[in-house]
Amino acid sequence: MSREHDDAHYLHEKRGLSPVLRPPVKNATHLAWDGSGHLLVATADGKVLRVHPAMGTKVLLEGLQTPAGLGVDGDRFVLVEHGGSWSMYDLKGVRMITADHPFEGAVAVQFRQGKTLLTGLTAGDKQVLFFDSGRKVLRIQLPPRASGFISDGHFGLAQSTPHGLEVIYLRDGGRFAGYEVTPHRLVPSGDHILGLHGGGMKVWTLPDRREIEVLLPGTTCGALSEDGRLAALGTATGGVALVDLRRPDFRANPTVVEATDAPVRSVAFSGKGRFLATGADGLILWTWGER
Repeated sequence: MSREHDDAHYLHEKRGLSPVLRPPVKNATHLAWDGSGHLLVATADGKVLRVHPAMGTKVLLEGLQTPAGLGVDGDRFVLVEHGGSWSMYDLKGVRMITADHPFEGAVAVQFRQGKTLLTGLTAGDKQVLFFDSGRKVLRIQLPPRASGFISDGHFGLAQSTPHGLEVIYLRDGGRFAGYEVTPHRLVPSGDHILGLHGGGMKVWTLPDRREIEVLLPGTTCGALSEDGRLAALGTATGGVALVDLRRPDFRANPTVVEATDAPVRSVAFSGKGRFLATGADGLILWTWGER
């Protein structure tokens, strides 16, 4: 592993990943890019900051409970706090909705047809709750390792098995086949589902469920670029890898750049431009390009 912050991780001989900005942000736990090229960052000390690569860093919110989840939908974002509450804000940090949630631990945030979907554990059971303007309108009980996802506007459930990704759609009904479930932690990402585990990450494309695997011991988090070509992974030892999913050699043996001495908690690609954000004890924005 490289120990120089300015070392490049090469996707191939002419491309590299380099840090371009280290904003004054500590203990970044959740990252999400909005549509205008700003990065929203939730921190362990109860703040939400807005970071722009050229315009600097601004505190939007502070004095909050520890964040449990963060998601952006157009001109609004949702922050879920430990302690049983979640709120929707506009991108200036003005609160629009506040409601309660029953979850313990991390909460995944998704959006569908104007509704906010929160997925997490409550009393040992995994559930997804649908909220409409702060009012709970639907609850779905999930198998322990299943994940809800949205593809082409349709809500479905997925779980990883030794036979591959198993998928059912809410519109069709039905049940999972009852196969043994693998320990992958599933994370929906557009028309893909990421399966994180201690040895790396699988990427499944929807609806055909084509599978690609990246091998990286100590993986803690992962993300996919908007075009689905690049994957970023963070590790428990503070490393970051950027992998071209079209290159089997790098998927099997990715090079890692050491970003920090602390575990990487979150990674996120910008939708516009060419930036990768990584959150740990601090925050780093990276870019890559022809060398």
